[in-house]
Amino acid sequence: MSRAAPAVRITAAALLLLTTVISASAAPSLMRVPFDTRTGYADAQGRLVVPPRYLEADEFDGDEPLARVVLPRPPRVGFIDGRGVEVATPVEGHAVNGRCAGLVARQPMKGSERDGPPAFFGPDGASLPAPALPPQAELAALAQGRGGCWLLLSFDNPSRHRPMRLDGAWLGDGLAFDSALEFACIGTDGPCLAPAVRGGRWGFVDEGGRWAVAPRWHNVQAFGADGLARADDASGAPSFIDAGGRVVLAGSGVQPAVIEWGAGFVRGLVRARAERGWGLVDRDGRWVIAPQFTELGDVAANGLAAARVPDGRWAYVSREGRLAIQPTFRRAEAFSALG
Repeated sequence: MSRAAPAVRITAAALLLLTTVISASAAPSLMRVPFDTRTGYADAQGRLVVPPRYLEADEFDGDEPLARVVLPRPPRVGFIDGRGVEVATPVEGHAVNGRCAGLVARQPMKGSERDGPPAFFGPDGASLPAPALPPQAELAALAQGRGGCWLLLSFDNPSRHRPMRLDGAWLGDGLAFDSALEFACIGTDGPCLAPAVRGGRWGFVDEGGRWAVAPRWHNVQAFGADGLARADDASGAPSFIDAGGRVVLAGSGVQPAVIEWGAGFVRGLVRARAERGWGLVDRDGRWVIAPQFTELGDVAANGLAAARVPDGRWAYVSREGRLAIQPTFRRAEAFSALG
């Protein structure tokens, strides 16, 4: 039996400020570029924009103006904008739990001398008033939906999350998740769906907590840019489904290719591996770029994918198979479109 959701309250002023956080100004596409033990960012022409000073650095999201980074000595987590400017200055003893439409949350580590409620910041690093959380609730993460940001709260079980909107509304009736909620909005006016598990089987729920795709899969990935999600059966064979749960491409359709976990369709293509190397496959299971690369990344929004050539260097290849940026890098990752 589900437990009643704890009562919450939030002031009108706090809600207004939190829900009107706006994205940072538009910036060019940036890609992560690792250098030995540090990572920086380069632009679409391969010019280094952010020097390699981070132990870890996440990709920028097209709908999100900030990227998570880990600074050394001592290791601490923060965020940078598309110009490489650090916002919400990292502080020891805090874990940054996530970002949503420019909103950054920082939760003091439990048991530390700074233990207490989470703090919230805007994309410019300015402090924002925090919503009043239920007693005993701890902020686990943030998630972006069509209707705004969700706060993922944990109570007595840190691995179980209850999603709450900034206005205090709960997702579904007693609905909880075994993993961090990750909404993906399909198109400009399509539904926002998140993977959810029930009885050991995975499906997708909408922002009302209703099952949009029944939980019948052994494992699933979030919906990608093309509105498709990977869904594996009990044998581990992958399929790709649409928002209605219909199978668009079954794993058997691309044999003997292997579509590894984490790969998703972008602009009609997904990376796949065969005996001769990596290439790109379309929705019908046909090779668009024949398998030839030692490693291959996902196609980015600008139509380019990071590709490792036989001599070990990395280049960028177009969806037609043309080398758009010649082999130059010791390592390269996907472009991220900002703004």
